[in-house]
Amino acid sequence: MPTILWNNGDDVYGTVTLSYSDIQDGDNNKTNGCIMADPLFGDSTYYHPQSPAGRYAGGYFSGGTWVRDTMNSPAIDAGKPSSPWQNEPNRNGGRVNMGYDGNTSVASKTPSAGALFMLL
Repeated sequence: MPTILWNNGDDVYGTVTLSYSDIQDGDNNKTNGCIMADPLFGDSTYYHPQSPAGRYAGGYFSGGTWVRDTMNSPAIDAGKPSSPWQNEPNRNGGRVNMGYDGNTSVASKTPSAGALFMLL
C-alpha cells in the first residue's frame, strides 16, 4: 500500500521493503517509487491530500464534504502504477494516490493540467 509517513520523527526501523511511499526523513527517497515531499494535507485530523480538483474534508470516509484547494499534493496519482485505482472518484489520473484513502471513494481528485497552470 502506498503510504505517507510525515511529521512523526524517524519513520522506519529495521529491515523493511518500502515502495511508492512519501517518507519525510528520506528513507528510500527516489528508490522504488518513494518520495520525500510535503504531502500537503488539508488538515491535521483527517489527512486528505490537498487538490484544486477536490479533497474530502470533515470526515475519513463519511460525514464530510468536498472542497477545492489552491495547492496540489505530490501524493496524488503517485502510488504504484499497477495498483488498483478504479474506486477513486472521477477526475482521477488512472493511478492510485498515496495514503490511506488511495483507491477509495474519498481519494483526492486529480487536477486538470489547466487547473495546475492557473495556480502557477
